[in-house]
Amino acid sequence: MASLLSPQWTRLLSYVRPYSFRLVVGVVLVAFTALADGIVALMLRPGFDYVLNPSVIGSTLPLVTFPNGYTIYLNRFFPPSIHHVWTMFALTVVFLYVGKGIAEYLGVTQIQYVGQAAVTRLRNQVYSKIIRQPIGFFQSNPTGRLLSTTINDVERTRIALSEYLVDLFQKGFTLLVFLVIGHPGAAGRRAGEQTGKKNSPFF
Repeated sequence: MASLLSPQWTRLLSYVRPYSFRLVVGVVLVAFTALADGIVALMLRPGFDYVLNPSVIGSTLPLVTFPNGYTIYLNRFFPPSIHHVWTMFALTVVFLYVGKGIAEYLGVTQIQYVGQAAVTRLRNQVYSKIIRQPIGFFQSNPTGRLLSTTINDVERTRIALSEYLVDLFQKGFTLLVFLVIGHPGAAGRRAGEQTGKKNSPFF
């Protein structure tokens, strides 16, 4: 935590601040991809207990039951003309994966754009400061060494602000979603457990 609050880190984030809107959009889209992964994980048990179980007859497809007893049904998100559990399950999976792919692409692109733009501002400021140094500075510091050091340092910053920033939000949201799903007594309880249905032998 101390390293996150260090002056160096705060100064580095100041280059990201002008692109806060793009960063927020990217974070929201990346959060949606993590949520989609969590919903796919929640759909495993209904898939075995309702969709692949020939003894279950009906058009209701429960997804998850919250601790307060409220149950989310997938069939509520479809018009009455779509009532077969196979169709609802298949359409939901297709929508999740298509939406996840689009959101992941756009979210990662936005966050990487913010990182690249911040690094561009940093590089311009570094070069501007170097060329304004007195002649004596260049006599004691060869130009080749200055350029090499500047390029390498800025490249490390680019990796931190673009690639690491994407991994931070992407992996962080995914971990948070699966921790919530896997927590005992949390939203991960399935409706089949509450209604007394026989659970799938796979779970």
